[in-house]
Amino acid sequence: MKYFLAATLVLATALVFTQGVCAQDDPAELLRESAKVFDEVNQMPEKGISGIILKNCTGVAIFPDTFNFALGVGGRKGEGVIVHRNPTTGKWSNPAFFDLSGTSLGLQAGGQKIDLVLMIRSEEAFAGMLENKYNVGNKSSLTIGPIGRNAESGVLLDTDESGGIYTYSRTKGLFAGSALKGIKVKENKGAILNYYGTPLSVQDILYQNKGELEDAGQNLISVLEKYTAK
Repeated sequence: MKYFLAATLVLATALVFTQGVCAQDDPAELLRESAKVFDEVNQMPEKGISGIILKNCTGVAIFPDTFNFALGVGGRKGEGVIVHRNPTTGKWSNPAFFDLSGTSLGLQAGGQKIDLVLMIRSEEAFAGMLENKYNVGNKSSLTIGPIGRNAESGVLLDTDESGGIYTYSRTKGLFAGSALKGIKVKENKGAILNYYGTPLSVQDILYQNKGELEDAGQNLISVLEKYTAK
């Protein structure tokens, strides 16, 4: 009986938390939320993402209002955007829309909404994420991100063994490095079509910078440039 009640609680909580904005219906709102999340988590130098990571990252993934839940087997589900930095020009690509999911073992019943930020540290890691090579939760690939704009001690750059992904999460105003057991991303074709007005591939958007940005997209790029300028 207690397991049935717990399952009911989790299901009810999930239904409440997932009544947010659907990226396919309103991709511009998702862009606004993503820009807001990245801006807010970097406004406090002592509690934001390390400056060396911001200046040297290859890509950024932002998933606002990701829903985490646990009942024996836990998981996460969310919608967000991924952007890529051109290694030659240093310019950010247009954003591509993605769905995120993942599973893990959990001991508690309940649900929670978090803002999830992934700092992708190399071209290899970026390509691996798009190919879902990180959904197995390899410890050397998904790393808890260091906190503090000047927290550069021990931060590895893109050498042979360090080019993975730093993970961060924020809940109820608390921002911290976040341990993930595994993630899986899938392109949101509906949101891409809705926002850009044409069926572009994620490679078109992230590597060829195709598509025209409206105000919400331009604002996201401006926020990224503000904190990642070298």
